[in-house]
Amino acid sequence: MPSMRSYTVAKKIEAVQWHRQGGRNAHATSRHFNIDRRRICEWDNKYVALLQQNFGQSTSSLRRSWEELMRIAESTPKGNLRKPSRQDVLNLVAAAWDAVPEETIIQSLKGCGISNALDGLEDGLPHGRLSDVGDIRPEHPEELQAECYSLLFDTDSDGSFDGFESE
Repeated sequence: MPSMRSYTVAKKIEAVQWHRQGGRNAHATSRHFNIDRRRICEWDNKYVALLQQNFGQSTSSLRRSWEELMRIAESTPKGNLRKPSRQDVLNLVAAAWDAVPEETIIQSLKGCGISNALDGLEDGLPHGRLSDVGDIRPEHPEELQAECYSLLFDTDSDGSFDGFESE
């Protein structure tokens, strides 16, 4: 009888990301991670649910850390909680950032159009969807430029603004 193994959500996400990243088939992924192909396919189909589950775990972990910090916080003479020290908050934030996988941060930055490749390999990729923004050119750009200039910088105005009329 085959032994039943359990896997963490993070391990499942890692396997699916490796599987998807290189366009690999389930057989290559199962050999790389020593996991049954059937499980790889199941996890791939449930990838979004795995991410949501992992996100819920990370936020609940952060919430527990904050509650623990508040539990050990000092009290004022009237019994109110003192605010945590700056160093305690910095330690909490640093621990929270350490808990976020590096691949998640990279994908989030790429989604915002920010590349972290220092060698220039991704220079055109993040802004590829913005490349056609300037394709529409006005027929008479000099007239448009003059009109914009006058709207912004002309201080002489024939009309005056007396406020909004009330009904």
